[in-house]
Amino acid sequence: MRQQWQELDVLGLGYQSQKALTMLGLLYAQQTMFDQFIPIAKAMGTSAWQRITILAGAAEKHQRYDLALGLYEACLRPGMHEDYLRKEYEKLSHRIQELTEKR
Repeated sequence: MRQQWQELDVLGLGYQSQKALTMLGLLYAQQTMFDQFIPIAKAMGTSAWQRITILAGAAEKHQRYDLALGLYEACLRPGMHEDYLRKEYEKLSHRIQELTEKR
């Protein structure tokens, strides 16, 4: 799937490439391939918020809080959903802080 995503991108098929990237992210989340989360978040950027929140949710579910925060940090750059993703990052940061204070 990674190869197909890259081939679509090289061919200039942006929409199809983004769809493949989303599917690849979902695969990584379902298979808990945590080592792939940050690189794919960098590739995803802020063009679609759902795929980042899905990855962050998977990391948070497995108590990989640094990874969940790192996903937002990796994807955040100017783009369509930058503001929303920054807000989600702040919410996550506050949730994690509350959890650690309770311990």
